[in-house]
Amino acid sequence: MARLVDDAYLEILASAICHDLLSPIGAVTSGVEFIEEAGPGANIGADSEALDLIAASARAASARLQLLRAAWGGMGANADFGPNDARTRMDALLGLESRVVQDWAPEDLSSWSGPGAGKALLLALMVGAECLPRGGTLRVREQAQGLLIEATGERASLRPHVEAALLGQTAVIDLPPDTVHAAIAGLLLARHGFALSPRAHMEGRAAFFLKRAP
Repeated sequence: MARLVDDAYLEILASAICHDLLSPIGAVTSGVEFIEEAGPGANIGADSEALDLIAASARAASARLQLLRAAWGGMGANADFGPNDARTRMDALLGLESRVVQDWAPEDLSSWSGPGAGKALLLALMVGAECLPRGGTLRVREQAQGLLIEATGERASLRPHVEAALLGQTAVIDLPPDTVHAAIAGLLLARHGFALSPRAHMEGRAAFFLKRAP
């Protein structure tokens, strides 16, 4: 059964989107301001540093918007949004601003399909990536009844307060900033009929099992 949604979740969702986009959009603004300060007679084409900053930041903002649209919006819930789409969205973002890589093949998840399946996988991958503060590897393996998601790397861990937020055990007004993504993931997974359960962890490894809720 899906959890009831506290209206305050709308506030943290909006705040999370703004927070995630603030850095790349702010960098675009900085690049534009730098060019403006150079004056109308400046050779803008020669100022590759400012233009490179604008281009890289715009790509990062676009990649993050596409990721959030699929994970938090309605697009990812479509039946035709599958594991390959989830991997593509993650790769687009990780390749720009992260030391996290993916080591799994969408074709190996042959039975993971249907409405919401790709969205659920994308949400699980986002939670896994946040368990890798110093970079690492995300792996997905198909098992009976669901998927095993593993995040391995230096200091990889699922912190207890993040786990509590993921499982809906923390009141929304008490959510620390670093738990917001996990809390939203847990809420959306439940809403679409999925559950992400933490597995036994060890040093340098965090693992989750993603399945359809009974």
